[in-house]
Amino acid sequence: ALNLDPDLPVIMVIAGGEGVGPFEHIAESLENINATIIIITGKNSSALMKLESKHLPDNYRVLGFIKNVPEYMQASDLIITKAGPGTIMEALNSHLPLVLFSKLPGQEDGNVDFVTTHGAGLWQPKINDLGPTVSALLDSPGKLQEMRQAAAAIAQAGASRHIAAAIGSQIGATAAPEAPDSPDA
Repeated sequence: ALNLDPDLPVIMVIAGGEGVGPFEHIAESLENINATIIIITGKNSSALMKLESKHLPDNYRVLGFIKNVPEYMQASDLIITKAGPGTIMEALNSHLPLVLFSKLPGQEDGNVDFVTTHGAGLWQPKINDLGPTVSALLDSPGKLQEMRQAAAAIAQAGASRHIAAAIGSQIGATAAPEAPDSPDA
């Protein structure tokens, strides 16, 4: 449905909906990878225009903001992303191995630790080393499968519903009693 070559691995590059990331540099670091490289720049139209003007090789597909990210995740073999919690959880729920390249200090440190400690992904903050890191993973299908299984093991499908239910039960338990109808009460 996404018109991808079934004979090539698919590498997805995304940096959240706002598209905060060094997309051009990442694209350059992956130039020698024999895979379909899908770069999703989100709302970062400047990055989209810069990448489109670079005339990247035919195995690259550059997209802006899209609504079918889960479909691309399902079709991907690996995701390269910043350590944002939303993208990480979506990737884990898709059982997609991760390579994390960036994090917000303090706020996203735990996300990197969570992914790497559980074996669902790698931390690679040196953009120049992304190409060799991805090549090594693609050359090690067993390692990728281990990472995929680790991602599946820590996936939190339905977590939003569980969180909403927990909040709802707490709100119900701590809600102030209703005010009486009588103004004299």
